[in-house]
Amino acid sequence: MSLKRKILITVLLLVLAGFIATTIFIGLAVSDGSTQMTSPEGTSLASTESWLEANWDFDIDEFRARYNIENIRIESTSGDHEIPADLILSDGEKNNDTVILVHGLGGNRVSVYPQARIFLENGYNVLTYDQRSSGENLADYNTFGYLESNDLKDYVNYLRELIGNEFKLGVWGNSFGGATAGIYAGSDHANQNIDFVILESAISNKREMVLQQLEQEFGSGLIRDYMLSVGELFTRFRLGYNYADADVTRQIKNSEVPLMLIHSRADQLTPYHMAEDIYNSISHDNKVFYTVEDSSHQTVYWDNLIEYEIEVLSFIDEYLNGME
Repeated sequence: MSLKRKILITVLLLVLAGFIATTIFIGLAVSDGSTQMTSPEGTSLASTESWLEANWDFDIDEFRARYNIENIRIESTSGDHEIPADLILSDGEKNNDTVILVHGLGGNRVSVYPQARIFLENGYNVLTYDQRSSGENLADYNTFGYLESNDLKDYVNYLRELIGNEFKLGVWGNSFGGATAGIYAGSDHANQNIDFVILESAISNKREMVLQQLEQEFGSGLIRDYMLSVGELFTRFRLGYNYADADVTRQIKNSEVPLMLIHSRADQLTPYHMAEDIYNSISHDNKVFYTVEDSSHQTVYWDNLIEYEIEVLSFIDEYLNGME
């Protein structure tokens, strides 16, 4: 073999090795960036309590003094972690209609205490829990609701065993928690075990969220698409799911559960079309779309306290009490 050919082969091998190394680096970076978005340390209960008091004047001590709150921990059936939760009783009785509240990215089970008041003040018990890698949940990854929906299923099973089938059981989810609730709502398990679902500012699919993040940093085009593809490949290899598996519109198509969507047209993080996509994916007619015009992400509740409560309770009354 001539020296020139040897050099050419060596150069090609070096280029190939460099491409492979770059692909591995990018794949791991994108996969990590889309599955390790929060940490228990960065979403501590204490920091959330301070945030609620400082930003929304929410008196956490008064809330805890008013309601009987029982801390619960159950083992995940789909991971090596515990799922911490708070069971909050409206009148001291566990056998009661109950709503599970699923918090958004960066939150924890305490961050949805304000919304819990709507249900508690109207006779429902509430269960809030820490999603994966949030609060006191020590699971390693966030998966935009895909694996998290299994933790929600675990608590639906827990509550069905606790309250039986004669009491109503609903699910409310916000943003990332809306994706968790939406993915779960499309399962046979949800059709058999829950009575309603409410999604506020919900993420409709993981792929679009990752694309948004990559586009902000690298712009649109082939580089962004390449990074998305290798990131998804590595996520599948490490965690066993595709980004398409975390698509709420795909998962919720078979839902038979009455559903309420809450979204703002001004939401920049989860654009309004995400709610429209979810709504249009649901084949049944037991669905309601509550729209506001100018709230930012996850602030519909805070900007419309009275109207929000009226809309939520009207939905529950129409599709549950009206069906009895």
